[in-house]
Amino acid sequence: SPCPSNPPFLTLQIMQRLYPYFKKMPVLTPKHDLRKVVRIAVETKREKDFFWSLEFHPAYYAELVYNGFLPIATQLPFPPPYPDLKAQILRIIPSLKNYVEKRGRLIVLLPKLHKKRCLAVDWKQLHVSKNARKRAKKFEISFDSAIEKVIAGCMKQHGEEWLFGPVRATFRWIHSHPIKRKVTKVGKEEETSCSSSSSRRDKEGRNATATTAIRLHSVELWEGDEVVAGELGCSLGSIYISL
Repeated sequence: SPCPSNPPFLTLQIMQRLYPYFKKMPVLTPKHDLRKVVRIAVETKREKDFFWSLEFHPAYYAELVYNGFLPIATQLPFPPPYPDLKAQILRIIPSLKNYVEKRGRLIVLLPKLHKKRCLAVDWKQLHVSKNARKRAKKFEISFDSAIEKVIAGCMKQHGEEWLFGPVRATFRWIHSHPIKRKVTKVGKEEETSCSSSSSRRDKEGRNATATTAIRLHSVELWEGDEVVAGELGCSLGSIYISL
């Protein structure tokens, strides 16, 4: 998996001119400090939830999830009226080339700060009725055992929606290669970077580092040998985010 790209600023400006959809929507790239972006969005009480990006690299997707974004996607007509721009975009982000050439559509990542419909659940307080338990006896549940069936089922049930080719490729990569993140706590502050699994504290016991991982999961509900329901989601430590 190659390193995340950094589209030239001029390319991003041209994109905003070609597609009015992006004129009032902030762009994100791997160069942005996502923690700072989130803090500013919260402090300024930004009304709009969406940002946009042309980057689908698994490490960048995981970084977005780590910082509280729900990265979905959309598609737009392509190529634009400027052939040079098409060539430049495809050179910058080769992962989109095959999809753009086959479909004639540009896939754009839409990182979303899902503030209004955000729900935190304490599983210990989750109540399952007796009727639901009785009906559930004929089903079995599994995790991470049939991601392709779940992806196919989601697309069959809801259409492609935002599960476009580049998104599915990113999901598959993170599912088989969880993205490790090193968390360093310095007082009340927290810094993150890639690292191997470890934890340590300095001689004075002030700074502690530990490793967590962003994982992509599939949840399968089986009736016999058939997957009758399922969902995709991300986890960060003990936190689970339904996609």
